[in-house]
Amino acid sequence: MDLTNQSDASILAVATSIMDNLMAASAAIDYARHIQDFTDRLKRCLTEEQLKRICADYKSLKGDFTDREFV
Repeated sequence: MDLTNQSDASILAVATSIMDNLMAASAAIDYARHIQDFTDRLKRCLTEEQLKRICADYKSLKGDFTDREFV
């Protein structure tokens, strides 16, 4: 995607969609869904076991995701 010709609103819409998916997939601990927008290189950096461990850790410390605000 060529971002140089996109408006801030368009870029934010794409980023928000990706972030919504990441957060929902993390809450569900759904590895396939979580990595669907990753590059092949990034997919190699996060295994399913790692995601499960990370999600279990943050859920025990902080609970589930709630609302977020773009800053």
